Amino acid sequence: MNHAAEFSDLEVSRGLQHGAIGSITTDWGDAGHFHFAGEEWLPFLYHGACAWTGAQLDRDYFRKAGARMIYGLTSDAAIRAIEAASDINAKTIRVRDKDSKETGVSTSYIGEFAHDPFTHADLTRILDPAGVGQAILDAAIPAVDTLTQEWAKATRNQDNLEQWRFGAEAPPIA
Repeated sequence: MNHAAEFSDLEVSRGLQHGAIGSITTDWGDAGHFHFAGEEWLPFLYHGACAWTGAQLDRDYFRKAGARMIYGLTSDAAIRAIEAASDINAKTIRVRDKDSKETGVSTSYIGEFAHDPFTHADLTRILDPAGVGQAILDAAIPAVDTLTQEWAKATRNQDNLEQWRFGAEAPPIA
């Protein structure tokens, strides 16, 4: 979510420099990932609010307002958990090149974990797959716990929070 918000901020501000009077966004499903439609509400709302404010949106205010308006929650803990779960794919991973040498190149695409762990080239090039897997769990487990707690407090759209919780808990599918 944070990287999507950063991209919205960047693209809206660039558009304004050239006289744009509107903006569009996408779910970036080009990698064939799965997710529920409800997982698009927050980034789509952020993009719209970003465009409305001219890329001057206060993210803390957005988090609190989003939690209150979408879920009827009094804190932004669910939104922050959604961000933590969403940002797992932005973790930097050290990789090997085709000659199995460590390179200065890093990737932030963790979809490799959905492939065959012994043969798929994308997975076998990760320098520390166990460490990367642990980093994913270290971010996902607390997010799932928070989403579970906030689900019980939500006065509306609990199904949407359940979708986020499932997405943070489920393994990636490529």
